[in-house]
Amino acid sequence: NNNNNNNSRMGQTIAMPFLTLLMKLLFTVTVISLAFLNLKQVMKNGIHHEHDDPFLLQISTNKEHNNTMTVSSAALKSFRPPPSNNSSIDYFCVPWEVNADDWWTHRPEWNVAENDQNDTHTCFQKYHKDSKHWQRLYDNQFQDDDCNRTYIRQMWSSGYGTDLEQVALGLQRALEHGVPLTMTLPPKRRWWHYSANKEDGSNATCPAKDASCYFLPISSTNCNLKEQRKHRIDSTPLNQQRKYVKQFIPTWNFFSRQQQWLRKAVYDEVKLMKAELLLQQPQKCAVIHVRRADVVLHDEFSRKYFPISAYVDALPPRHSINTTLFLLTDDANAINE
Repeated sequence: NNNNNNNSRMGQTIAMPFLTLLMKLLFTVTVISLAFLNLKQVMKNGIHHEHDDPFLLQISTNKEHNNTMTVSSAALKSFRPPPSNNSSIDYFCVPWEVNADDWWTHRPEWNVAENDQNDTHTCFQKYHKDSKHWQRLYDNQFQDDDCNRTYIRQMWSSGYGTDLEQVALGLQRALEHGVPLTMTLPPKRRWWHYSANKEDGSNATCPAKDASCYFLPISSTNCNLKEQRKHRIDSTPLNQQRKYVKQFIPTWNFFSRQQQWLRKAVYDEVKLMKAELLLQQPQKCAVIHVRRADVVLHDEFSRKYFPISAYVDALPPRHSINTTLFLLTDDANAINE
């Protein structure tokens, strides 16, 4: 009996620490499980927390983007988009009232998420398809402010596509030679004819009267013409290897990053046009393309501006005078006609 009692007490002595350990383990598992369930609920509904900046950010997940940041409207005055080294954020949206142009200028790894713009917000996404090439262009263009190491190229005033093409070619040539490109206006014509009236430079979009009225800055160089010394770059064609041809469109896209006011104006205009078209009853129409702009330039290659009446007169006989016209044109005057 004494042996049995001793064995029983020994079993109880061993069992007590084991039960205590088991209870602690169950408690820990319960806490972890509750925390995990809470985390899932939070990630589903969105995390609201204080950020380094003095305003609330909302982090949530969706099918398209692992991390989404939306800035509350109360944070407009103190808004700063995520720093470039914040790898946890790959997508964010801001109200249109918040000007993110300066931030975007120095964040080539980000691009506008065009399909996600709406009436109140514009959105940005990280690591787009052109980001690596944009980073190389940015590093070359913003390397220093030495006016003696600048490749100067004059802005054309021709067709819109041709003008932007010249900037893109200049950026590629500058990158090839490792010097930043600076675009200047011709001495005798101190305006780009898409930023001011083409005849006399009046009615300018902005005081600079150049492409900076519409697009983000492409260089940190801020020198006047007297300070600048043109970096000699030979006139031989760019290396025609496939990589240069492949890089042309990304280079064009880098230069033509639209400022936020312009993106909003385009968004509003497209929305208005869609609404007007939807209100109309479906009907047959004749589509006319009226090409003007730079066709009157280029000396012996100049082409006449034809009035809209000339296009209407040239319509096939089956189109009566009541035919609806859908006009595609690069000249606002054609609309008034």
